[in-house]
Amino acid sequence: MSSFMRTNAQALLFGSALFALLAALPLGAQAATLTLPSRGPYTVGQTFSVPMYVSTRSGEAMNAVQATLSYPTDKLQALSVVKGSIVTFWTQEPTIANGSVTLEGGVYNPGFTGTNGTIVTVQFKVLSAGSAALNFSSASVLANDGQGTNILDSATGSTITLTAGAVVPAPVPVTPPAPSTSIVVTSSTHPNSNNWYGAHNVAFALRNPAGTTAVRIGYDKLPTAPPTVAYEPPITRKDVTLEDGVWYFHAQARAASGWGSVTTYRVRIDSVVPDAFTVSFPEGDAGSSAEPKVRAVATDALSGISYYTVAVNAGSAVTVEKTALEKGTYMATGLIPGENKLTVVAYDQAGNATRAEATYHLTAPVIPTVTPTNPALSFGWLTLNIVALGLLALLLLLALVLLLLYLWRRLHHVRRHILHRADPIHRALHKEFESLKDSIAQEIGALEQVKSRRALTEEEGKILDRLTILVDRSEKVIENEMESLMAEKRRRPSTGGMG
Repeated sequence: MSSFMRTNAQALLFGSALFALLAALPLGAQAATLTLPSRGPYTVGQTFSVPMYVSTRSGEAMNAVQATLSYPTDKLQALSVVKGSIVTFWTQEPTIANGSVTLEGGVYNPGFTGTNGTIVTVQFKVLSAGSAALNFSSASVLANDGQGTNILDSATGSTITLTAGAVVPAPVPVTPPAPSTSIVVTSSTHPNSNNWYGAHNVAFALRNPAGTTAVRIGYDKLPTAPPTVAYEPPITRKDVTLEDGVWYFHAQARAASGWGSVTTYRVRIDSVVPDAFTVSFPEGDAGSSAEPKVRAVATDALSGISYYTVAVNAGSAVTVEKTALEKGTYMATGLIPGENKLTVVAYDQAGNATRAEATYHLTAPVIPTVTPTNPALSFGWLTLNIVALGLLALLLLLALVLLLLYLWRRLHHVRRHILHRADPIHRALHKEFESLKDSIAQEIGALEQVKSRRALTEEEGKILDRLTILVDRSEKVIENEMESLMAEKRRRPSTGGMG
């Protein structure tokens, strides 16, 4: 019995010790460290840099780090913080304040695995001699396990020895600017990230920085999501088909120094036409106004309405300001009497259009008429107008008859005067013609005598012939004129009574 009790007591003691040992062990495997390398000694006035490293073990990947580094402000002055190569985004930018350097950043999937990955590098200036302790007042390293497990095992600071020796200006190393690690993303199909487009097929071009060994891309509706699809060797073009909405294309390049920052390119797509709408006339769809007011309000759920156009009777469309048409203050022009068809087209930000039509009847202007209220007065007014019109017509007819008589007498008088003067003129003309005829006959006789003595030349013969023909023709014209004059004289007594 005593032996059994001793055995149970020993077992109980062993179990208690084992439980205490297990309770003292951490619940998760600690696989990361933060370290500051040893530096110094440095003299007063000198500047130096201290990098902050993170290391992981057993293949454990980390994706976030937080740290606050403290330093004595009477010994050191923190001048600047230079970002390292493993942190791809910062939830809290590195800051210097009140004797500490504070930072918080992350690493995109699949995280960081390795030794001495540089988080930041802090540059200090020595203010006084002594010993300066650089310590982590708080720190954590989270695993890339989707649960945010803290895998920090230790955060080891360092002690810097500072001397009061003569300050020998040390050459400040000139660090060339690090080459860009960001991808430049452009699109030939959707060139402006602020504009809306109706096309679903999007072509992206990637201009990778020098030394790029791999590329990660992704596209979604989140403006800050990390890219997840890797391409090695790197690609320079990606064509995708996207639905309507606002999309973000993410791209990241990897070089020898690690993954660079993420470039995000926004694409807006709207291929749906605006909603159906109606056209109305605030002052009625019929009237005598040649410039009626028109109102139309269209809606578009995605990109919104950009502008309207208005056309009258299938004429040229006029671009109309959005607010004027939606408030009903726009006045249409170019209407004709009768039915007029107005066509309004609404365009959204992507250029999609919806059409609506309405009809406006333009009435002709009414000419007012004066209507007497007393029927008796109305009849008398009509009778008076008829009598006045008849008298006016009679006066006009009488004036026309008198004018015709005057013209006839005047014409007859002129005719008699002409005939009276024509008689002596004809006689004088006949006399002169006879004299001319005799002269021509003498010339013809002279040519005939020459012809009897010798043969006439060709030119003389032509002259003789022309003179003979001319005398005969002129004699006939004179005889005809004299006969006409005699006939007119014979008719004169029968018509001379009116003279």
